Amino acid sequence: MREPSAKDIDKIEILEKCFNYLCDYGLEQVSIRKLCDRTGMGAGSIYYWFKNKDEVILDGVSQISNNIDLVNDKSTHKITMYIK
Repeated sequence: MREPSAKDIDKIEILEKCFNYLCDYGLEQVSIRKLCDRTGMGAGSIYYWFKNKDEVILDGVSQISNNIDLVNDKSTHKITMYIK
């Protein structure tokens, strides 16, 4: 597995900050401008990776879902989440 580049780290930071902002303030409050403020990056850096805030959010959800396994325990009818 290769080491992440500086640009990869920027993308990861954007996704992390977006997720934290989303958890703190809700979907309607997330904006590219607020992500710029949170990350200290210019809008061009964010738009390098994403077309709009919806794409940031969808990519973040995709990253999270790729790292979670859901296991359905049929005996208890409970779903358990395991982080990979």
